[in-house]
Parts: sequence; structure tokens; C-alpha cells
Amino acid sequence: MKNINKIIIALALTAGVFSACKKGPDDPMISLKSRDSRIIGEYTLSAYTYNDMDKKVVKTPATGTQGGFSETTVVTTTGSFAGGSYDETVKTDWNTTESGLPTGAPTSMTITQKSNQTIALSFEIVKDGTYTWSQTGKSSPNNMSIQQSSTPGQACGTGMSPLPIGGISAGLTCDGTYNYTYPASYDSKDEGQGEWYWENSGKNKTEIVFTNGPLAGRWDVLQLKNKETVLQLVTSTKTTSPDPAGTDTENTHTEKYTITSK
Repeated sequence: MKNINKIIIALALTAGVFSACKKGPDDPMISLKSRDSRIIGEYTLSAYTYNDMDKKVVKTPATGTQGGFSETTVVTTTGSFAGGSYDETVKTDWNTTESGLPTGAPTSMTITQKSNQTIALSFEIVKDGTYTWSQTGKSSPNNMSIQQSSTPGQACGTGMSPLPIGGISAGLTCDGTYNYTYPASYDSKDEGQGEWYWENSGKNKTEIVFTNGPLAGRWDVLQLKNKETVLQLVTSTKTTSPDPAGTDTENTHTEKYTITSK
């Protein structure tokens, strides 16, 4: 009976150790190092993903013969980093429900911009609550494509045409499409120092906050191993204006860093 009791106690203690060590969903089942010890060190960026959706609806009340209408702009940004290369796509969709527009005036438009940059990013997280970063990069020329549509039809114009997004001007062809490449390529370097701290204390250190720099924000620690750490930031906001001349906004944002110890 005494042996059985010892086995039960040992199993209970082992289960307690396992549950105490595994905090993030991808954490190791057990580690001999504390979470403070595991987060301290020098890191390089090994993988990164970025997803952001920003939506704005500008409402205009009815006036005279023109009924109420709205203009909607949705900007979707996606990016991924692997093998030292960061690829990003920014897609802007714009449309209006305004009636009575001149023939050929655009009622919807899509702008897609793709860019690539070679990046090297390193961090050092220090025990005293500070962290430093250094990022170098070289950009490649950006590619942009534009597609414009209208009702009852696209005007067959040439030359420069003003776009309703960001004051951009571009030469549009009769089919409503246009492509061009930014010829510029440039080198970049960014480095600095910030602070870090655990958002929750004690044994439940699953959220970490960094001030300044590329890691600025409050992150969920999905994985904290001796050699690899995975951080994720997720935010979501939405506002709806009751005013017929108001603006509705919505944003969802997700970033995920995988950093590897040097």
C-alpha cells in the first residue's frame, strides 16, 4: 500500500511539473529553465507573417435628386518572410454606390502593389528589461497593377487619369488596366533600443510587451523553447457611426514572429 501511495504521489508531482512548464500552445512539455531564462538571449528572425485588413465606409446623406450613397475602401496587406526575403502584397479595393456619375467615371477600382525586400533582422533581449534590434535590408522595384471599372462603361481615354485612392495619377488604357514598376531600389538600416516586460506575472507568463522597434506591442508567446521563440499579435477593432454623414471603420491585424537563438 505504501508503494502504491508513493507511485500516486510521484505521478501527481510529475503532472504538476508538466502543466507548470507548458504555458504556450507550442511550448515544450517540460524544461529545466525558467521562462525568464529562456527569453533572455540573442536572436535572429527566421520566419514572419503579416496580415492586415483596413476597411473604411464614408457615408453621404441624400441631397436633392441624389440619394444617399457610400464610398468603401478596403486595404488588405499580406506579407511573409523566409530565407532572408520578405514579400508583401497590398491590395486596395474601392467602390462607390453614388448614382448619376458621368459616363465612364469609375464606380469601382482595384489596385494591387507587390514589393520584395531582402532583410536581416536581429534582436538581443537583456535580463535588465531592455532589448536592442538591428535591421538591414535592400528593396527591389515595386510592381503595381490597376484595374478600373465603371457603369455604363469605361471611357476610352488616354494619358494621365486621377484615381480616387490616395491622389494617385496613372495612365489608364481603354480596357481599364494599367501596370508599371517603380524603378527605385534602396538600402535601409534601422537599429535602436526599447524595453520589455511580462504582461502577466508569476507562473503565467504567456504575454510579453515590447516598446519601440519592430516588436512594439503586446504579444502572445505561442512557443518558448531554448532555441526558438514564436510570438503572435492579434488585434481587432470596429466602429459604426449612426450619423448618415458619418464614417464606419474596421480593422483586423495579425503578426507572427519566429525568432531563433544565435
